[in-house]
Formats: sequence, C-alpha cells, structure tokens
Amino acid sequence: ARTKDPDSAGSQFFICVADSAHLNGQYTAFGRVIHGQNVADTISRKRCRPGSERPVEDIFIRSVHIDLPSGYENPGVTKIENKD
Repeated sequence: ARTKDPDSAGSQFFICVADSAHLNGQYTAFGRVIHGQNVADTISRKRCRPGSERPVEDIFIRSVHIDLPSGYENPGVTKIENKD
C-alpha cells in the first residue's frame, strides 16, 4: 500500500477475508461487507503473480455502495453516478 514513508499511501484498500494482524497499527480499519461476501471470498481465491499479492488477472470493481451513519454529513464527499 505504501513505502516505509507513512505519507506515501495510494488509493488502494483492503477487504480482509481472514485475520490480518500484519495490518494492525499500520492502517485504519472501517466498514464491513453487508452483501456480497461471496464476491470477496471469490476474489481472495484468485491466483496471484509469483512473489506478489497482485492477481494474475486484473479485477475491476463495477460499483460500490457506501451507507453513511444516520445524520452523518461530509461536504467533501461527492456522489459519482455509475455510467454503465
């Protein structure tokens, strides 16, 4: 996700399907899968490139729905409509 420089993180994220203690104290954890856990499980079983956690075949997210807590407002969030 980043180099040893703590300010070098990119825009990727993790969906953990098992305990991932190596991430403790390094990343902010939030959210949970409400529907589609089977999709996360299927992705986690994809074959990866040798010596890498990157899958052999690219995986694309077509859509994501984020439910914010009741009363939560964030003026910095912009809704993006799916063009498909």
